[in-house]
Amino acid sequence: MASLRARNRTRVRHEIQDAAWRLFTEHGFAAVTTQEIASAAGVSTSTYFRHVAGKEDLLLQPMLASSADILAAYAARPADEPVARGLAAAIRGRTAEAADTDLRRWRAAMRTAPELGSRVTLIADADRGELVRLATERGGSGLVVHLVLAAAEYAYGRWIDPAADEQSLIALIDAALDETLDGAWR
Repeated sequence: MASLRARNRTRVRHEIQDAAWRLFTEHGFAAVTTQEIASAAGVSTSTYFRHVAGKEDLLLQPMLASSADILAAYAARPADEPVARGLAAAIRGRTAEAADTDLRRWRAAMRTAPELGSRVTLIADADRGELVRLATERGGSGLVVHLVLAAAEYAYGRWIDPAADEQSLIALIDAALDETLDGAWR
């Protein structure tokens, strides 16, 4: 069980994030100041900076938070399963588990900062390296890991693009992974 301090830290971080996403959606990312976010979250600016490195972190960090979950899900898959299928299943599973409301709120906020779109990444660098290590231990290829991750990140990029069709995230991920795994690009 997490300590009271850890629970409070998580709660404050969520309050800051919720306030930021609401303000970004209402006013645009560039127009919102850190002071406005702190005020809307009911915290001081110094408390804000104890929990958040900067405004960009509030949009980019949620994606990286799922990184460890994807790594753990892949590690738990059967070792004899083909790498591409196992990693695709881990990504699909984590995406399906994510709360739809949170995803939609994140996307609405993210769409106000198109300049950050190219920085959205599904997997932290350290976890990416660990996925490659696990894949090669299982007789697979690191290139396949990078290919599957690129397909999923492409789907996320399309999903947050304001000019894109309004398809569900899971449908876009399924389509990108299916095309990649089926080799339709050959």
